[in-house]
Amino acid sequence: MMVSGIRFAAVSMLLFGLLTVAQAQTTAYSFAVNWTTGELAGTSSAGALSFDSALAIPNAQYFQPNVLSSFGFTLRGSFYDLSAVETGFLTFDADGQLRLLGVGTNCAPGSCSSVPGDVNSFYLVYDSQSRLDKFSGVAGDSGYATSYGPGALQVSPFLSQALWLS
Repeated sequence: MMVSGIRFAAVSMLLFGLLTVAQAQTTAYSFAVNWTTGELAGTSSAGALSFDSALAIPNAQYFQPNVLSSFGFTLRGSFYDLSAVETGFLTFDADGQLRLLGVGTNCAPGSCSSVPGDVNSFYLVYDSQSRLDKFSGVAGDSGYATSYGPGALQVSPFLSQALWLS
């Protein structure tokens, strides 16, 4: 009986250690956009995203389309997951802190755009050094206009908030 208890305790500690390591490997953010212009003016949208913490290397720059680990965003009642978006850019400053992030439905390496007239088109940008809005969103409207909104991006204290997004 004592050997089984010790074995159980050892396995439990090992699993806890693995879970702790797995959590330490993901950096998660929650965000919100408060739309101020266009058809979305006066509404809000929210979501969350995450990326592998190993990417946060001082001065690192990533311009591949799929560097996020998870993504979820609700816009106009529609949910967009990781399969619906691409990353335009993900960069870090000299301290390994998030510097720039661009993600959306119409991104290419180094850029993101919204298509006026396409209500399913949007992009979100974070710029830690911006003197205007550090985080904002642009979404296509019906017709040939776009909606704009400032917002907030913050580190999510709970990894579980981002796990449902992948």
